Amino acid sequence: MISLATRVARSTALSIAVAGVVVAASAGLLADRLVSDGEDRRLLEAADTFAHELVELGDDSPAHAEEEAKEFLEASIHLAAFTGGDFIAGEREVPRVAPGHCLTAHGMRSCGSRGGQWTTAASSATRPFESMRATFALAALVAIVLTTLLGWLIGLRAARWTLAPLDQLRASIGPAASDPHVFRAASSPSGVAEVDALRTALVDAFERLDDALSRSRRFASDAAHELRTPLTTILGELELLADERKDDAALVASLSHARRSALRLTTLVERLLVLATPNERLEVTESIDLGELVEDVILTLPASQRARVTFEGGGPVAARGDATSLGLAVANGLDNALKYSGDGPVTIRVGASEDVATIEIDDEGPGVAPSDRERVFEPFARAKSRDGAVRGHGIGLALVAHVLAVHGGRARFVDRVTGARLCVELPRA
Repeated sequence: MISLATRVARSTALSIAVAGVVVAASAGLLADRLVSDGEDRRLLEAADTFAHELVELGDDSPAHAEEEAKEFLEASIHLAAFTGGDFIAGEREVPRVAPGHCLTAHGMRSCGSRGGQWTTAASSATRPFESMRATFALAALVAIVLTTLLGWLIGLRAARWTLAPLDQLRASIGPAASDPHVFRAASSPSGVAEVDALRTALVDAFERLDDALSRSRRFASDAAHELRTPLTTILGELELLADERKDDAALVASLSHARRSALRLTTLVERLLVLATPNERLEVTESIDLGELVEDVILTLPASQRARVTFEGGGPVAARGDATSLGLAVANGLDNALKYSGDGPVTIRVGASEDVATIEIDDEGPGVAPSDRERVFEPFARAKSRDGAVRGHGIGLALVAHVLAVHGGRARFVDRVTGARLCVELPRA
């Protein structure tokens, strides 16, 4: 992928190169024609002068023609005299040419005299012209290359200057795109009509998007709050009813199944409440020992699941954040690993580098394909389990990513020989 400035520079350089070739070719043809016409005039004048001098010499002019012809050799002109169809004097290599005409033959440019009783011809070598053409072509090539390079540099500078308002607009979008009001303040008008029109359109789009997101968050939050109270009531009533009817095994089993379903709904509601919160960095944080946090989360697991989890602590590792939300993120990560491991073990470890604290969760499940490692963190995106079934609501990993984002960290799946490894990264305290 190339930048727009580079494309403009290439187009400018190509246009200059094409224009240079056209100009050089036209100038070369014109210069060659002018030089050829000038040489033809010189040869015609020499032929006419030689013919005139032969006429003045009279009948004995053939005897003196050689001496007259030699005088023109200093000007690199070769002469020959003819009467009728016979050669009289000069150089035999010079061809006989019709009066007033010129031709090129045998590496010579020859022209015939335009009058007089003597037919004379003057010739000069064409090699100097060929050398001149080669020199001109080389000079034209050098000029084209230099002007093309200059056009590239000038075009690149001009394109960057022209696109500078767009670069400034792009730079202001990144840190302020989450808040259209901040974006409006950060991106001041540039004075360029097209760029300012684009800025206005972006501000309007961001404001509409922010309004839509705010309404959807309010709806999710209100719905979750409205569901939380009746679900809590249902759980309490089911528990009381189960205690009262302990003697009815079938009813107790049904009540236990209903209570598990209500617990799943409660968990779903709690997750929706977390996802409905704005994706903004926390302002109030505390120092948290991640090892202790993980141990507390493991203790909340049912005994059957707790027995499958192995914790490998690497010493005290501190990070700053909200213990409740981070605990919820770790719990969801563990829940995802346990769910996709079948009855296999799950290993969780805490570690740290210079400025990053990490929590890694390894499972023995089917793993996550590289093409799905970004998608699984999106809300309601679900992966297939080992038996091909799709389980869960697709919220757990989205919640993990959301909580890590507000803590300035990130969650990602990394390569592992078998199973999957979820890596949670947080800034160290």
